Amino acid sequence: MTVLFDQEVRIQHHNNQIGPSTSILTQKVHRIRVETVEGQRETMLTIELSDPNDDSFLCKRRITAVDFSQMKTEQGLDKHLKFDGFGSVIVDLLNEALDREVVLEIAHCSVDNDTRYCRLDFVRKVSCRRVTDLAVKLPIVTGTELIEHLLSNNRILKDKQRRLDQLVFTLENERDDMKKQLESEAERSSQLQENVDELQAKTSDLEHEVTILRTDVEMAQGERDRSNAALDEQSEEMLDLKAELESLEDEIDRLQSRLRHLEPLVQENKDLKAEIKEARRMIKQFHEINKENTARLERRIVENGTLIKTNSDQEKEIQFLKKQIKDLNEENDELRIRARQAEAALGLEDRPTKILANNMAKENIAKEVAKGVDVAAAFKPLPAFKAILHSDSPKPTKLGQIARNSATLRHKKPSDGTTKNR
Repeated sequence: MTVLFDQEVRIQHHNNQIGPSTSILTQKVHRIRVETVEGQRETMLTIELSDPNDDSFLCKRRITAVDFSQMKTEQGLDKHLKFDGFGSVIVDLLNEALDREVVLEIAHCSVDNDTRYCRLDFVRKVSCRRVTDLAVKLPIVTGTELIEHLLSNNRILKDKQRRLDQLVFTLENERDDMKKQLESEAERSSQLQENVDELQAKTSDLEHEVTILRTDVEMAQGERDRSNAALDEQSEEMLDLKAELESLEDEIDRLQSRLRHLEPLVQENKDLKAEIKEARRMIKQFHEINKENTARLERRIVENGTLIKTNSDQEKEIQFLKKQIKDLNEENDELRIRARQAEAALGLEDRPTKILANNMAKENIAKEVAKGVDVAAAFKPLPAFKAILHSDSPKPTKLGQIARNSATLRHKKPSDGTTKNR
């Protein structure tokens, strides 16, 4: 079974049993179903007409190849039309009826002996008359077939009812959800209303600003007009400047030519700057070393001054002690003479004790003299100055050689002063 058409179509009803009437009584919507059914011996075309608002109304006809030949003869259909293409012709007419190009009419529903049928006319209205393209008699279904149709509709309705119940349940849930959403939306609407009020206040402020801006725009337009006038004047000046620019371009060409000749001098200037930078670095290094050597020299001069003063005091004391030693030696010689005389007269046991005392005094004086010698030995030579130029210095340049010669001369002067201080 192949369904070719299954849709609802608007159909005009007439009350005249002998033919179509010009007065239309009713206009109803019917459902038309067209399908092909493969039988055991032959293929049949089934046309079914039903009323969505009346389940007891059903017209149905099964058209065979024999029926098609009879209809073809009775209605004068195209002799080249075949039964296999008859279903497509009916479907095309139904589609034209949907587009209102063809009018479907039920000419009459009557009882012919024991057969009740409705005639479905496909009418095309032309400029001067009505033309019926096709007329199909559809028997009204009764008895067992109608009961089966009603049962089928009942099953369909129950299925629809079940789906409707499910849809109602779903809609109720959605309604509850929508209520919750409406409550939240109400709160949101309230918040939005507050935002709207704020925006209206801001809008009022913006309108005031717009008024001010419009005034500014008008003033700007006046300024623009004045600027345009000034621009016209400047255009004239631009012409003069253009002439000056051409002369300047010639001057630029001349200067560029001169610049190309000066580029070697620029490179030489860069080299001299590099040498000056290196010379400054060496001069800074020289000043740092000279400062360090001067500080060391000053510290050593202070130390030597202290030692010189100490040495002078020690020399005075040594001279005094030497005088005492000389006096003691003279007194000791005198005492020795007297001791010999006494020894000769009195014997060895009566040796004067003053000689021993003089010897002890001489030993003490000798120790003091030794201390003075140690103080003189404490004098230190001046420190060796730190070399200003090192072996890792860069290769000599013109400025670098001048800096080295200057540093050498300055290095010799402190050495001469140090010798004089010594």
